Amino acid sequence: MAAAGTPYTPSPHRAPATRTLAFTAFAVTIALAAWLPPAMPRAHAEPGKGVEQRVTSLEAQVSSLQNTVGQQASQITALGNRAVADEAQLAALAAGSPAGGVLAQGGTPEVVPNATFTRVHYNLETYDDGNSFNPATSRFTAPASGLYAFHSAVAVTPGGGGEVLISLWKNGMEWQRGTRIASQPDRVTGITVSASGKLTAGDTVEVEVFQNSGASVSVEAGPVENWFSGYRLY
Repeated sequence: MAAAGTPYTPSPHRAPATRTLAFTAFAVTIALAAWLPPAMPRAHAEPGKGVEQRVTSLEAQVSSLQNTVGQQASQITALGNRAVADEAQLAALAAGSPAGGVLAQGGTPEVVPNATFTRVHYNLETYDDGNSFNPATSRFTAPASGLYAFHSAVAVTPGGGGEVLISLWKNGMEWQRGTRIASQPDRVTGITVSASGKLTAGDTVEVEVFQNSGASVSVEAGPVENWFSGYRLY
């Protein structure tokens, strides 16, 4: 310690230590300034509000995704149902259930009385895949429910006038009518019918002819002119 009255003189060894402490404090200040994040803007002064908004947005997105997934699930279900139906149809085709296709032809003449519906007989079978046609009765019986198509042609001998028509009968009642024209007195009259419709297994279909010439006429014998075809579409 200096004697009383002697001016204070800093120690030459203290100056470097002071400068070192000052430099260290400055360096720490710079480091902290670089490390600490900038001050948050005023809009973020309430962090809880921002989180709530974010959660609300996420909930809306989740709800939208759930709706999309629900719609896609419905579409997948519909496609699955369609696939099952298609598989059933394919299985039916593979099993031969649509069989029932028949081609039968007329081989003998028959009389058609005046003003009377008369069944046409086709007693010559070319094929009958599903055993659905009975040549003795000329009646087609549906082997399974579905959509069927039928075609038939008949040749009628010359009449004395009036009309002649052909129709398909289902379960004993007229179902689909075909050609209806004036009977020709000097030549054969050809008439045809083509139709399709839904049948239930066991339903019957046959061909009938009507004429009102005033006298009996005949259906000509001939497999080319008189024939019947029926088959299941699906």
